[in-house]
Amino acid sequence: GEYNMGRGLVVELKKAFCNKVFYAVILIGIVAAIMAFFNSTAWGLSKYWLKYMAGDAVTVESALRSNYTDMPLEVWMPRYGTSNRYYYLWITILPILCVLPYGLSYYNEKRKGMINQLIYRMGRRQYFTIKLLVSFINGGCVAVIPMIVNLLMCMCFIPWGMPLLSTKLYPVVEGNVFDNIFYTRPFLYVCIYLGLMFILFGLINCLTLFFVYFIDNAFALMITPFVLYFAEHVLFSLGFGRGELSLLNNSNLYNVFSINMWMYVVQLCILLIIDLLFLIRIKKDVL
Repeated sequence: GEYNMGRGLVVELKKAFCNKVFYAVILIGIVAAIMAFFNSTAWGLSKYWLKYMAGDAVTVESALRSNYTDMPLEVWMPRYGTSNRYYYLWITILPILCVLPYGLSYYNEKRKGMINQLIYRMGRRQYFTIKLLVSFINGGCVAVIPMIVNLLMCMCFIPWGMPLLSTKLYPVVEGNVFDNIFYTRPFLYVCIYLGLMFILFGLINCLTLFFVYFIDNAFALMITPFVLYFAEHVLFSLGFGRGELSLLNNSNLYNVFSINMWMYVVQLCILLIIDLLFLIRIKKDVL
C-alpha cells in the first residue's frame, strides 16, 4: 500500500536503528568511551571521590581544602583529545562507523532495483527526503551516544558543579568558543557540544548519498566520508600549517577558538550544500 511520510520515516528509521551493525558500531563506541575513562586521570579522580564518599578522613580534608573544584567536564573523554588513544582512534574512524549501519542503504536499493518499488510506494520526493533525513539522524546518533556514555560514567563518580576558570583545571580557556557558557552554564555547553557533533557527523554520513552518483563500489563508497574527513585534516595541517581549522580537530569543540568559529560554520555549510545536491541529482535518477 501507499506510505505516507510518517510511515515511510518509521520504516526507514527501523532499518537504520534496528540492525546488528548499528548495535555493533554503538558497542565499539561505548567500549572506546569506557577504555578512554580508565586510561585517563578520570579513573584516578573517580577513586579519589569514591574515597571521599566512603568518608576517608584524608580525602575529606583534601576535598574541603580544594573547595570541591572537580567536576566531570574536567576529565570527560574529549578533554584529552589526541593524548587519549582510545578517544582519538574512535574520533578518527568515526566517519566509517557512521556509514556502516545505514549509509549504504540507498546504494544497495539502487543496485538491487528495489528503489522502483519504494518510490512507487512512497513517492519520489518523500523517498529521497526520508533517505537524507534518516542518514543524518543515524550518523549523529553513532557520534553522540558514546560521548554521553562517557560523560555519565564521569558523573557517576565525580560531583556535578560549576567549573572555576581560576583553577586552570579545564581545557576551555579564554578565547575558546562558548567559553563564557562553559563557566556559567556547563550543562548548556554540553548540549551545544553534542548538538554540533550530531550535526557534523550527520552531515558527514549523508555524503555517501551524493557520492553514489560517482562511485559504483560499496567499499569505496563506505570509506569516502572518512577519506574526505582525513584528507582535509592532512591538507590543513601539512598543506597550510593550520591543522586547527580541520573538521577532525574541530569535531572536539574544546579545540575550537571563537576566532576560527566562522571557518567551522563554513565547513558545515559546505557539507550541507553537498548533501542537499543529492536532492537535485535525484531528478536525473533513471528508474
